[in-house]
Amino acid sequence: SIDQYFDQFDAIHPDSRLRWHGIWPGGQIESNRLLYDYELVYFSAGRGRVITETATYPCQAGTLIIIPPRLAHCTIVDFVAERWCIHFDFYGQCRAQQILGQPYIYLDGNQTYDEQLTAAGLPPEIGVRFPLVRQLATAEMTQMAELLRLYWVHHAGDFAGVLFRRSLLLRILSLALGD
Repeated sequence: SIDQYFDQFDAIHPDSRLRWHGIWPGGQIESNRLLYDYELVYFSAGRGRVITETATYPCQAGTLIIIPPRLAHCTIVDFVAERWCIHFDFYGQCRAQQILGQPYIYLDGNQTYDEQLTAAGLPPEIGVRFPLVRQLATAEMTQMAELLRLYWVHHAGDFAGVLFRRSLLLRILSLALGD
C-alpha cells in the first residue's frame, strides 16, 4: 500500500557532524579514503576529478557527487577548485561520526575499517543509486550556493535553530537528489 511505501521514510532524519569548505590549488591530491557515512561533494568552481574504486567522475562548477559508505575515493584538482563537503547519515545514527569523530579512514594509514560503525543504507525500493552524480543547472547552482551559505553560517543555539539547520540539510539533499 501507499502507506507502507511512505512508512519507510519516517525513519529518515539526516544528520551531519562533519563538513568542510575550501579552495584547493591545481595539482592537489586528496589521500584515498574509505567512508563510514555518505559524503556530498559539490564543486562550486574549478575543475577536478573524483576517483572511486569503480569509476572516475570529471567535475566542474555545478558538479555534485554523493559517495556512499564503503566506497574508497579521492579527489584530484586539475584547476583551482572550490569544494563543499558534507558528511551525513540518512538516519542520524552513524556510529563512526559519534565514536571516531571522523567518518572515514585513510587507506595509506594503519587503520582498520570497522564494519559495525558504518551508516545504514537506504532501502533499494527508494530507487536512489550511489554514487550519485549530477551536473546542476544554473538555477540549481544559485539555489545550492544559497543553501550552502546558510548551512555554513547558521549556528544552532536553541531548539528552533537545530530545526532550521536540519531543514537546510534536508533542502540541500532534496536539491541534490532531484532531477
